[in-house]
Amino acid sequence: SQLMPKIEERESLSPRCQGKKVKLAGGDSYPSAARLYGTDGRVFVAYTVMPDGSSRNPRIFYAVPTEVFDRTVRGDIMHLRSQPDASAAPTECHVMYNFSIVGNDLARLKDYAHELKTKADSGDMQAAFDYGLLAAAFPGQLHTNMSDAVPWFLKAAQTGAPTAQFVLGNSLLFGWGCRCEEAKAEVWLRSAAAAGASRGPSVRPQNSNGISAP
Repeated sequence: SQLMPKIEERESLSPRCQGKKVKLAGGDSYPSAARLYGTDGRVFVAYTVMPDGSSRNPRIFYAVPTEVFDRTVRGDIMHLRSQPDASAAPTECHVMYNFSIVGNDLARLKDYAHELKTKADSGDMQAAFDYGLLAAAFPGQLHTNMSDAVPWFLKAAQTGAPTAQFVLGNSLLFGWGCRCEEAKAEVWLRSAAAAGASRGPSVRPQNSNGISAP
């Protein structure tokens, strides 16, 4: 119980952090392959704003689908600029990138999310983790938010899954969907590292319906 996150939704960000980015089809920043195949996606990225206003060290927290938009997001983060403040300490920020092609039907996403949640409710911990990812990545479409996702990450982390422990540890470290508690975060991140988790999670390749699946 000492490692349990206190679930809460923190909406406020430092004034030095940038707002949400939205990339639409047809723009130079939308990956050509994703545009060709009509692929939507979400990428949640953390980064550091330096005293000179530059952005550094982009870290992909999760991506749906995997590795399709990651390079674009990292490149965009490195070009973000905030107001310089020589007296400011480096500031940790995070942002959700939404990649959307106008007209895409997200009914399949909702069906897949419902399928995952049904499995998760029945005790399938891989489904619990995957549903948590979708709940965090598609809040508008699924009517969820990060605080809804954290309990599912916790369920999977408690089974010893290193990727889930990594995600939960980062949630606790940065206060994403729960109270920021560094001591608890360190325990979960150490557990993930001990099990060999070296990178953040992402939903895996797409199934025949075009929705990323385990």
